[in-house]
Amino acid sequence: MTRKTTPTAIETAVLVKSARRCALCFSLTGDLLEKLGQIAHLDQDPSNTSEDNLAFLCLLHHTLYDSKTSQHKNYTKSEVKVARLQLYECVENGKHHLQPVRASKRSEIIEVRQIELAEEAVEIFSQLPGIFRYIRSPFGSSDEGSSIASEREEINDHVSHIALERLRTCEELFKRLDAIRHKFVAYFGMENRMSFEVVLRTRGEILAAAEALLVAIDPISRTKAESIIWFHTVEADDLDLRIQRATDQILKVCQSVLREDSTTQGIRNGQTKPADLKND
Repeated sequence: MTRKTTPTAIETAVLVKSARRCALCFSLTGDLLEKLGQIAHLDQDPSNTSEDNLAFLCLLHHTLYDSKTSQHKNYTKSEVKVARLQLYECVENGKHHLQPVRASKRSEIIEVRQIELAEEAVEIFSQLPGIFRYIRSPFGSSDEGSSIASEREEINDHVSHIALERLRTCEELFKRLDAIRHKFVAYFGMENRMSFEVVLRTRGEILAAAEALLVAIDPISRTKAESIIWFHTVEADDLDLRIQRATDQILKVCQSVLREDSTTQGIRNGQTKPADLKND
């Protein structure tokens, strides 16, 4: 499908009718705050720029609805259309200006979600450098890989079996990371998407190399695959460096959120004071 530029008149109509309020936020929680967001294509076809196929959604709901990964899609087309109609009627009647002091409440909800998401991301990413070194460690016990070997009796490749077994052992952590990545990007910005992609792509490279060893016969192919699987202790290891950089990026984002929350809690409990309230 080819993405077409939405005609200015149609784009303007969508923005004006929605008043830049998210249709799903309004439908689900009654939230009528103006949002940063994007126009979603309801039929997932970016070439269909008819006004009936478009709806303004906040960044989080846009990510959940208009994502290319359909398994993360949480809302139906008809559901969004109903929400859009309700929102348009509200805006047309001028009721979107009557929102009470909901901004502070929503801000608190977003803050709580950011903190929870940051805590989970820290828990996951802080394990990743060690997890990848474990998966790629050239050291191990003689019975490692036996579970894979029993499944693939016709293929006897100990290196591949070890790598595949270790990847399987750590599968749950990678599933957790994949499960939070869209929400993390929605809450903390698109610039963090690459860190998640680097981790999942690196895992995929190791898996592909391990699978390649099961069929590789010539020495060059085997050496190439093993250079990806095994951790290099003598020289700089590219895979290890990229995982560390991705981890550092996410931890930096999360720690700034968690540090701010810790300071705020301290102020509320009277344990500390913001800089402008401290005594000279």
